[in-house]
Amino acid sequence: MELTQPYPELNKDVVGYMINSPLHKDNQLKIRALQEKLEDTFGNLIWSLPTESLHITLMDWIAPLVDYGQDKDGLFHGLFGTYNQALSETLQSVNSIRVDFSEVHVSKGGVYLTGTDQGQFDYIRTNFLEKIELTLGTKRPPSIIHTTIARFTSSTDLKPVQEFIAGQSIQLDQLVDEFVLVRETKIPMLKREIITV
Repeated sequence: MELTQPYPELNKDVVGYMINSPLHKDNQLKIRALQEKLEDTFGNLIWSLPTESLHITLMDWIAPLVDYGQDKDGLFHGLFGTYNQALSETLQSVNSIRVDFSEVHVSKGGVYLTGTDQGQFDYIRTNFLEKIELTLGTKRPPSIIHTTIARFTSSTDLKPVQEFIAGQSIQLDQLVDEFVLVRETKIPMLKREIITV
């Protein structure tokens, strides 16, 4: 029997810097409706991300859960110029991105949506990594476009959640017209600030 996996990092104080795109208000409301169905069905097993924390991660620059052996803010300031230039150059050839979220998935770690675009997310991630060598320990950008909407609070049989999710559908049209640089201080995006340059 496969079990749900509690989310040990919930509310953990961290320092991390990442590039993401917040979800639009109308899409937040659609996701909230699905979160409420999960909560109504599974009760306290489900921890839903607050709507204002919902986002699409493009990539981490300084990973919140990695110990780099040095001050993360200092590390960020040392690499910011190079990273920012590489991302800016990459984004010059990318217009606004339309992401179609149409699939709901469940893993032992939580519930998430996946979406598709016209290849822009992959292009940005690949092109950036051609210009930059990530700091040792920083995970490579995800290979999918996704937004996590819920986590689990305890360990129990995953199958009922899988069966429930198999009966759900969602359709979100997300126009990604900006990426923001975020300094996260409480996981998952419960405390954060947008860094403006």
